[in-house]
Amino acid sequence: MNGISIFGNAAINGVRRAADIEFAARRTAQLAFERVVFEHGKELVTTGDIRHAISQTRRTLTAEVVAEFEQDITEYARMLGLGTSWLAE
Repeated sequence: MNGISIFGNAAINGVRRAADIEFAARRTAQLAFERVVFEHGKELVTTGDIRHAISQTRRTLTAEVVAEFEQDITEYARMLGLGTSWLAE
């Protein structure tokens, strides 16, 4: 599995938001850079590097905040008479 698939899985499965995934990717790049500069290691990024970066990245939105936002969207749509069918699109 390559790095892109791991980052993609984290986003698709709702584990992280786009900004969180971007930050984890930058953290992974920094880790690889430091390994090359300070440890004279390889430039390759491992799956372990990516998983570590994702695990160390704090979520910017909690499940509660996301649920509240989705509820607000639903209530606003009802006020406009849109129902909720547009949410599935």
